[in-house]
Amino acid sequence: MIRKLILYIAVFVFTTGFLKSDLEKCADYWFDKQSLGTSFPSAEYEFVSRSSEEIQSIRQKRKENTQKEINRYMSLPLCKQGLYGFELKPSCRRNQSGGKTYEEMLKRIDKVQERTDKFKRVKVRDIPEKDIQILRKKFLNKNLKKKLNLADTENTEKQASQKYNELYKFCINEKKNNLELFKAKY
Repeated sequence: MIRKLILYIAVFVFTTGFLKSDLEKCADYWFDKQSLGTSFPSAEYEFVSRSSEEIQSIRQKRKENTQKEINRYMSLPLCKQGLYGFELKPSCRRNQSGGKTYEEMLKRIDKVQERTDKFKRVKVRDIPEKDIQILRKKFLNKNLKKKLNLADTENTEKQASQKYNELYKFCINEKKNNLELFKAKY
């Protein structure tokens, strides 16, 4: 009877997470040191459609800014011979022999940005810090497998789980690099 009781207690302790591995303790320690805003969302947002006047004004401003940048680019001196990479704000004008010109690239970027003009992101409410701390405690009390696997699902803990995965990998590397120091810390 006593042996069965001891066995049940041992199974309970090992399966409920009372005993954590050194790696999990390390990841929990560093996760707890992170600021609240990096792990869990601090506000709720909603996408709202813009009026046609707002869309027109946004596109007009973007068109004016693109034209100003094209005029600035055309006033630059020609580049000297050499290899060039793509720059967002070039310091000299290239002699185009083929491919897209700088003006064409800017206009293409404008076309891509037009896709996001129809909606804007609006803050619905701030999440109180107390609620975020409660979420953090609940997350840290989960078993290791759940903490690591929540990054693959769409939920409020996805961001926290991704951060936890990064910290867990950091702890693995820390353990590999200096085992004695790691054992002393955790």
